[in-house]
Amino acid sequence: MLHYIQLGGGMGDGSGLSIEIMAWAQEHGTAVKASDYASDSSSTENSESSTIYRLDASDVS
Repeated sequence: MLHYIQLGGGMGDGSGLSIEIMAWAQEHGTAVKASDYASDSSSTENSESSTIYRLDASDVS
């Protein structure tokens, strides 16, 4: 079971499928603040180009 997905940061090839996956994750997932997983401020700054989404059965109901 997939629990987290990272979007952005140059990931994906821009194809229709990757755009659909991004849209689905943004609609059904919960964005995780970078400060919740970054170990220092420089990691938090660098992670702004991508976002991690938590995917849980309760998010998709």
